[in-house]
Amino acid sequence: MKKILIVEDSKFIGKELTDKLSKELNTEIVWTKSLSETSEIFNNQQKSDFFISVLDLNLPDAPHGEVIDLVSSKGIPAIVFTGNCDKNTQKFIWSKENIVDYVIKSNRYSILYIVEMIHRIIQNQNTKVLIVDDAKMLRFSISRLLNRHNYMVVEAQDGKEALQVLSDNPDIKMVITDFEMPHMDGVKLTEKIREKYSNEEIAIVGISASDRSSSTAEFLKNGADDFIHKPFSSEEFYCRITKNIRMLENVKSIRELSIKDSMTGLYNRRFFFENGNKLHKKAKKQTHPLTIAMIDIDFFKKVNDTHGHGAGDEVIKNIAIILKDEFGKDDIVSRFGGEEFCILASNMDVLTAQKTFEKIRETVENFETHVDGKVLKNTISTGLCCSSMDSLKNCCIIENKNYGSSPDLP
Repeated sequence: MKKILIVEDSKFIGKELTDKLSKELNTEIVWTKSLSETSEIFNNQQKSDFFISVLDLNLPDAPHGEVIDLVSSKGIPAIVFTGNCDKNTQKFIWSKENIVDYVIKSNRYSILYIVEMIHRIIQNQNTKVLIVDDAKMLRFSISRLLNRHNYMVVEAQDGKEALQVLSDNPDIKMVITDFEMPHMDGVKLTEKIREKYSNEEIAIVGISASDRSSSTAEFLKNGADDFIHKPFSSEEFYCRITKNIRMLENVKSIRELSIKDSMTGLYNRRFFFENGNKLHKKAKKQTHPLTIAMIDIDFFKKVNDTHGHGAGDEVIKNIAIILKDEFGKDDIVSRFGGEEFCILASNMDVLTAQKTFEKIRETVENFETHVDGKVLKNTISTGLCCSSMDSLKNCCIIENKNYGSSPDLP
């Protein structure tokens, strides 16, 4: 990660910021206390060394925010730290280039807010947003705002093009669309998007300069998550965009908790059967090979009894990593509970399955788990089902017979 620049003349605040940011983000912090010292830093370092800055608005040798212009001229996004929050100060700050946000010096929460904001900026580099508007200048304006917050941006000039861009970019997380556009307006585009993507997958924000009071309701009733009237302030725009992205992330986190095993990060039993049945039906219909494997850690009770449950947990987590590394995104690797794992592998014929799981067996056998100065070595037993059974449940029953375990099948 690149460095963070802090310009702050207060020793207490500067130290608090430096300590918090270096600890939470594990990155190098460069702290200067004046405009002249900051200028000297730029003479000695490349401007590209910094990915963001936190700037005190009023410095002894720059009492009127001159440091913002200096840092902005280097193309470095800035969070302004100020003790004054009146309307004139806010207007002054947002009139500057490359402003990410401003934070009031009120209490210790202010520093936590800055840390959270920089976390957000870092996360945004993996968040793709689609802007849909027939006006090139408005697309440019919104794109510039999003770029300041480190979002990946793609554009479309009307609804029809937007649908194609969505198809070509399945990782888009948000669509910001104008209301009035040729060929397909924003409301119709929203309706079309919702036919394919839920609001757990993509957030939609409508924008419009229309005076029609029904514009907001039209967007929201057809599946939009939010609406912004033009013209809008940078501050309002960022608040709404951040709120909706956080909502997506929160929904994703909740879903992850419901479908994944908390200790290993593998899918849980519920997910295996809900999604495995779909894959099983699809493979049977298309006559594609499908392999189901059940894995059990040998003599696992002895590990817990001899070395403790903490050691047993480490063994389970290490084997989970081995399994996760071996299979792709189209496969399902799950922890069934205790020391049992179940894998559903797509497009894997019998010979490939035998080679793959023999390789896994050898890897586990040779792997060492280190706990409290002790070295633990474990082995596994595997049951394979490569037959086209009537149901996923029947495949799992066959596997039980193959290797002697007795999972509680639903």
